[in-house]
Amino acid sequence: MDNLLQDIAAEEEHIVSTLRALEQAQGRRQRTVVELAAMATFLHNTYNGMENLIKRALYHSGALPPQSPSFHKDLLDQAVEQQVISR
Repeated sequence: MDNLLQDIAAEEEHIVSTLRALEQAQGRRQRTVVELAAMATFLHNTYNGMENLIKRALYHSGALPPQSPSFHKDLLDQAVEQQVISR
């Protein structure tokens, strides 16, 4: 359980750091293509971090859905069903 809590804390720290970087990038008046790509990457990394937390929670409870073409949707549906996140 300690490992799980450490992993969750580390993932949360990465998400918060990424959101800070995104906030800084959003504050710029003019954005280059590189800056826009960086912002897209920040959003992608934030979603991935949140999805990793959901996967850990569902795996820990034995409710992780099987891999499939609709895995990401199934993961979110299962997370709502297991009350990991709200609809």
